[in-house]
Amino acid sequence: MLTLLGATSGGNGGIGLYGEANGASLTNSGTLAGGTGGLGGANITSLLGNDAPAAGGGGGAALILRGTASSLTNTGVVIGGSGGIGGTNVISALSAAGTGGIGGAAISLSGGGYVDNTTSIIGGAGGAGGYNDIAGVLSRTGVGGAGGTGLYLDGGTLLNAGTIDGGAGGLGAVNGAAGEAIVFGGVASTLIAAAGAVFAGTVAANATVADVLELSGTSGVALTGLGTSFTGFNEISFAAGAARTISGDATGLASGQTISGFTGTDALLLTGFSATSASFVSGTGLELSNGTTTDTLNLLGSFTTADFTVSSAGNTTEIALSSAPCYLAGTLIDTDIGAVQVECLAIGDRVRTLNGSFKPIKWIGRRSYSRVAAKSNPRTQPIRFRAGALAEGIPRRDLLVSADHAMYLADVLIPAAALVNGVSVVIADDIDPVQYVHIELETHEVIFAEGAAAESFVDCDSRMLFQNADTFRTLYPNDARTPWAFCAPRCEGGLNVERIRREIAIRAGVAAVLEPGPLIGFVDQALRSRITGWAIDQAHPNEPVELELTDGDALVMRFVAQMFRQDIADANLGSGCAGFDIALPMALAPDRPHVLRIRRASDQRELTGSPLEMPALAAFGEARSALSRVTEIGIAAAATVTEFDEMLDDLARAMQSVRTSRMKVSSGTEGRQPARRQVSRRALIIDDTLPDARRDAGSNAVISHMTSLRRLGFQVEFVPSTPIANPVLVAALTARGILVHCLPAVTSVEEVLRAGGDDYCVIYFHRLGNAEAYAGIARRHCRHARLVYAVADLHWLRLARQAEVEQWPALVDQARSLRSRDLMVMRVVDAVITHSPIERDILLAAMPDLAVTIVPWDVAPGGAPGSFAGRSGVGFVGHFGHMPNLDAVDRLIDRIMPLVWAEAPEIKLLLAGSAAPASLIRWVERMPQLELCGQVEDLAGFFGRVRLSVAPLRFGAGIKGKVLDSFAAGVPCVMSPMAAEGLRLTPELERLVGADDERLAALILEMHGSESAFQQAAVAGQALTAADHAPVCVDSAMRMVVNPVAERVLAA
Repeated sequence: MLTLLGATSGGNGGIGLYGEANGASLTNSGTLAGGTGGLGGANITSLLGNDAPAAGGGGGAALILRGTASSLTNTGVVIGGSGGIGGTNVISALSAAGTGGIGGAAISLSGGGYVDNTTSIIGGAGGAGGYNDIAGVLSRTGVGGAGGTGLYLDGGTLLNAGTIDGGAGGLGAVNGAAGEAIVFGGVASTLIAAAGAVFAGTVAANATVADVLELSGTSGVALTGLGTSFTGFNEISFAAGAARTISGDATGLASGQTISGFTGTDALLLTGFSATSASFVSGTGLELSNGTTTDTLNLLGSFTTADFTVSSAGNTTEIALSSAPCYLAGTLIDTDIGAVQVECLAIGDRVRTLNGSFKPIKWIGRRSYSRVAAKSNPRTQPIRFRAGALAEGIPRRDLLVSADHAMYLADVLIPAAALVNGVSVVIADDIDPVQYVHIELETHEVIFAEGAAAESFVDCDSRMLFQNADTFRTLYPNDARTPWAFCAPRCEGGLNVERIRREIAIRAGVAAVLEPGPLIGFVDQALRSRITGWAIDQAHPNEPVELELTDGDALVMRFVAQMFRQDIADANLGSGCAGFDIALPMALAPDRPHVLRIRRASDQRELTGSPLEMPALAAFGEARSALSRVTEIGIAAAATVTEFDEMLDDLARAMQSVRTSRMKVSSGTEGRQPARRQVSRRALIIDDTLPDARRDAGSNAVISHMTSLRRLGFQVEFVPSTPIANPVLVAALTARGILVHCLPAVTSVEEVLRAGGDDYCVIYFHRLGNAEAYAGIARRHCRHARLVYAVADLHWLRLARQAEVEQWPALVDQARSLRSRDLMVMRVVDAVITHSPIERDILLAAMPDLAVTIVPWDVAPGGAPGSFAGRSGVGFVGHFGHMPNLDAVDRLIDRIMPLVWAEAPEIKLLLAGSAAPASLIRWVERMPQLELCGQVEDLAGFFGRVRLSVAPLRFGAGIKGKVLDSFAAGVPCVMSPMAAEGLRLTPELERLVGADDERLAALILEMHGSESAFQQAAVAGQALTAADHAPVCVDSAMRMVVNPVAERVLAA
């Protein structure tokens, strides 16, 4: 063999099965495999003596499903093709053999399809690196190929009850990396993990879309590694049906992900964090603190702090819901046929209720724990009421219930754990196993157990704690009763509960008045609306301590330290029921200082940490925290829909007051910053969404124009027509000195225009839709403002050109309609901005008197063109949701690059941009010469890799940002005439324009192969952007657009 350009790469393995039919349904019970990649070519002989052997071909995908709502049921094996072995090196011992090919993906799914896997889905193994064969001596010097992805999911659902495995990396001088188990694309998808699910390899969701991880099935599921092995999910969902456990670090569980469906059978393990306290804040989630930092789990549900059991071991925190109330097996329940053991009752049996009537049982729940398991959670430990503990003969014999089970005493329901006195009501930790049974009637009722009045079951989102919870859904699939509906007031603590507990203790022989012993305790936290801590009487560690809170000389409240705290129990300080977390009846006034004392009521001995001095608020941050706490108090105090409605009315009025004050500050008429009052000119920019400089040229243009207005002395404000806030993008604009109006500060553009009124000097509309919608309103409310319409590009011109290229008559009508709308709006505004001299001339031909100005946007210059030798490949940049870009990349791959590859197969095409469609992904999967980079955060880094970029647009309008960005980075751009339109090209740059596929391919080959041509074009491109797209150019043009504003202000 004689070669000058190197050996040929092995061919890619074939696809096992490919389908695009909508609604297709497939079942695999055998083996479905992709083809193995071909062997890389050897470098047998070379005139240059240094040609490298070729890489092995990539393995083929076993299955590609692209049709809408297609499905696969897999009970067999689906495996991607193995990568081919790298080519053999027989020329020089100093060279390495070929790299192994990449393993093929087992399955690629898009279009909203569904995969149900109960067996195995395995990515193809990476190909082995090739050998050096020098004089018959073999040594593996090639790098192993990466393993293939088990499943690529781009808009669909995967139910996994089997194994999904990324392919093994190929052997080599350096072994290839193992493939990922699952990779998510740019369309929101759902992964359902059922019992038996195994994920061998990482699972990488796309954090920019709403990917969901759901734990489901009828048996228990446990997943570990959230944040490391499982990344990028926006929502974690616990489906009903069985016990689920998820373990992960703060990145996977406490970084804004919503966690829904969490019930009593589920558990969360937060690794790398040892919590010492927890608090559930409605609308925020479960806040965990280790005394120094706070992590927040965004748990969705109607929870309170008391609903959670939080325990720490080592550097891991376990979160679970507290147990449901129950009777211990053996308890006698009064029925219409006498006392019957609770475990012997059946649905339909009639039990005695408080008013003397007998009502049928609707459902019976059952659950059991070992003694060790019950003891580890105080909410699951049984409480024993000894015979006669409550009254003479009540209960008739010892009654055992769970800690949360409520007894009916003095017309209220009180949890059993709140009544423990160590004598007649005690923790029963000697029962093994602990078998609980509970009975449910049609409504929550007081029934009789061992003669004592106690509650029936009420669903407080706790049914799933029972091991037979699924039987209820089977019996009553349409049950729609309201949960949390109690038959009597429920009191879990406080002075009234302590009075009842003391009466029961005195009945058992405990002294009516206890001599106070040594007091230990601490005030953990004191806020204006909430105080937390703990207190224990060492002489009576099982007796709750009654405390007083004073503010100066005034008594604020009395309360009892009786809340369970795991850290106190772990320290063997009594039962652990010695904590307090008190919401003050009214938040302390923020405008005056306070001296708070927390002391024992019986002898005024103060806790460690008391007194606390709380100065008047001086900083905004403190005032904001106080406002938040007052809201929390209101939420905790409201009990009816009417009260919540009244609270919402109050908050709405407060919100409107805040918005009004905010607009006054933004206008300079009010506020703490005198410098703002000196600003005489305000400009408001209106666009569809918050601009993102990484997304599109339109965003870069509007950011550039806003920055220019700032340099010209304007106070610049921005409001999107869809006022949803993205914190990252808001922060980026704020850093540039731009005031952003978004939710919750404002709800609409109209609100901003009305509030700003005549203070606005310039209203800048970006794009047709915003000019149409708001020009009239702006003219009415902002009478002195100059209305400026920036067209971005002439959309109707782009559509007309597309219609001509694609012979699409329907687009012709759309283009005519858009043109009429565009010209009508231009008659309403005072000035029109375009970026292109071609578009300016087209508009003036239609409307000779139009005030239209060419205003460029500034393009940041790159450094000097880098090393030619250190670069390789061709780059294409563009948002693939934009039709001209999608058409251009199709033309590039289908018609232009094959001409290039026929001459130089080693040239890779790198594609950068967001919203890649399934068709483009298919191209990338089939062709090793393609690399899909996705949305690139560092565009300079991308351009630093390639020798040239290419923009083969067939239709479009306006100046092309991709061309300018390439020029500024010192990278030549080979262009179609459409891509070059409107640019002031020098002769060195004009020669980069190709009118047809053949010319564009020839230019690519020339630019990629000639260092001198590269350097000449790179320097000319940077010179163009420096001359025509520098900030001074933008300012000069923008000054012409807004100059009448200055004259009007001076006249005023």
